Amino acid sequence: MRILSKEEYDLLKKKDHEQWLKYCFDLCNECKWHKNKIAIYGEAYGYISEERIIRNAKAYCKEYLKMSSKDFFELKLKHNPELVNPKYNKLLDNLIKTNDEKKIEELFIQEKYDMNELINKISQYIRIHKKELSKEEQKQLEKSILLKLKPIIEKSKKIQEIKRNNKLKEQQRERDIETLELFKEVIKGNLTEKDLLKRLEKPRYTRCLELLKEMDANLYISYQEKLLNDMKNQLTKDKIIEKSIYEIVGYLKNGIEDKEGIRPFDIVDLYIMYNEYINDIPKNINKCDLTIEEIRMIKNFLRKDSFADRRIAEKERNILIDGIDRVNCETDEKGRLVLNTGTIIPKEEKVLWFEYLENNNIPVTRRTYNAMLKRYKQKNEKKKTKKLV
Repeated sequence: MRILSKEEYDLLKKKDHEQWLKYCFDLCNECKWHKNKIAIYGEAYGYISEERIIRNAKAYCKEYLKMSSKDFFELKLKHNPELVNPKYNKLLDNLIKTNDEKKIEELFIQEKYDMNELINKISQYIRIHKKELSKEEQKQLEKSILLKLKPIIEKSKKIQEIKRNNKLKEQQRERDIETLELFKEVIKGNLTEKDLLKRLEKPRYTRCLELLKEMDANLYISYQEKLLNDMKNQLTKDKIIEKSIYEIVGYLKNGIEDKEGIRPFDIVDLYIMYNEYINDIPKNINKCDLTIEEIRMIKNFLRKDSFADRRIAEKERNILIDGIDRVNCETDEKGRLVLNTGTIIPKEEKVLWFEYLENNNIPVTRRTYNAMLKRYKQKNEKKKTKKLV
């Protein structure tokens, strides 16, 4: 066939669509469908690769020759039987000739083959190179080849699985090595072992701990020492909390003594005496040897305050200070307070209450304020009683 120049090719493409596609088809046949050869003409006609010319040839077969994809492939094979791949043809020739598993394995050792590609080419190979066989015989031959390949396929799968597992283990190890930094944070006290377990979960934590032991023995020892010290500190803390709970129960039963005498134990006392463990006390009540009545009593006392009450804002504080609160009010025959009797609590006194709470790091809430108010009233009632006596 005559090869067109770039100008002739462009002109044909512009004037005659069918003849242009047919030219591409004839060109592919001329090159025996070798991609490298077609690519040379593709570059000459301004294409990046051979793909455009091959697509044009296929379009001609489909539009004007009414060929199916299967017919198109058969046509290409007719012009170039080696399209199936000569390397795989030779392998399949040898597979048919031998039944020896060792020899079959040796065939794969000599060269690298893509097993999926090989399996896809078996039926094409038989159709082209074993035309003399009947369709039934061709099917039997394909089954026979696949049966011979089965041990190789299984072995290949095992090897691939081992490689995948090794790769996953290596990736896992790299992640675990990065995770070892968290153990340093525990040693520094920036992280607890409990927090570390939440992040890693038990299996990974155990694995990382072994890795730490393997990679840095000194760091591993420091980590274990930190856990031991934390355990000792926790035991000491638990004992202090237990002792505190028994003390609180005693105060709730018997009251607490101050300069004025015995008075009821209140929330301000709790913060003053047990502020460090105030959040741990409710969690440890059931661990103590208390009666049902004692448990109910301390839980009711603590339940009244969630230790997260809304703090009194500046505006509300001013309202409380400016508000009128009285002590030593008179009562009627039914024990009810008589209005506008007793002594008004000075504003300066209330300011001192707020200062007292803040200076002792006690949250300024309605409950702590009411406790200070109650203390003041009880104190004045005692003074009144003394005067009457």
